[in-house]
Amino acid sequence: MGLRKITLKDKKACKICQVPCEVMVCMNRGNKSGAENYGRLYSRCYTHEKGVATWHSEPLHPNDIKKLRDNWVDA
Repeated sequence: MGLRKITLKDKKACKICQVPCEVMVCMNRGNKSGAENYGRLYSRCYTHEKGVATWHSEPLHPNDIKKLRDNWVDA
């Protein structure tokens, strides 16, 4: 199964340039930082060289991450 991209209808402005960006759910589980950010809402502004990411939610509790992963596998 490939990595899925979940995009929300809401748009948030980039903190640097104020360009509206799509809000997505972080589903990256590959590395340590990805595992810590799993399930968080973020937006990425591609008007900058590196594609600046802005986080819109706090990190989830490890128990919540486990439940989210279990539900994703069941779906």
